[in-house]
Amino acid sequence: MHKLVKSGYLAASLAVVEIRATAHATGFDKRAEQLLAGSFEDAGLRYNKIARYSLTSTSSVKAEEVRKLVEELKGKHKLILAVGAEAMKALCGTKKTLDQYAGSLTWNKQLESWVLPSHHPSVVYVGDKKTLNSRYDKFDFLFDHIHRAVELINGSTEFPPIGG
Repeated sequence: MHKLVKSGYLAASLAVVEIRATAHATGFDKRAEQLLAGSFEDAGLRYNKIARYSLTSTSSVKAEEVRKLVEELKGKHKLILAVGAEAMKALCGTKKTLDQYAGSLTWNKQLESWVLPSHHPSVVYVGDKKTLNSRYDKFDFLFDHIHRAVELINGSTEFPPIGG
């Protein structure tokens, strides 16, 4: 089963997008929402003022569903924070790993929008103690990317020239 859950202020300049397979196709999980909400609030942007899209599937996410999501997003938002590897691959058009590409602001001509890939908030609290330092690092990256996204949207940091 595939499910696209849309929430928040859908006309916002900034959107957060996840694409993932999960046991329950219900949208962002509660702990991810809490982490995102707190991080955006800390950056000076209320979480309810951000558009959120969660494309989930109880099996693998199908290309047709991703295509529908891209159509849904086209031209709606100035910046999309793509959280997780699947969202990064689909919205940035790269085959690089998330660890290699996170934080790379990318213009997506098809979306008519900037995309900023980052780690999914669930990687911060999921995993065994052996990965704790890595999880802290990923939280730091996500936190920094959220702050950067807010700075880009509020104009305190300029977007680079398209294609430049």
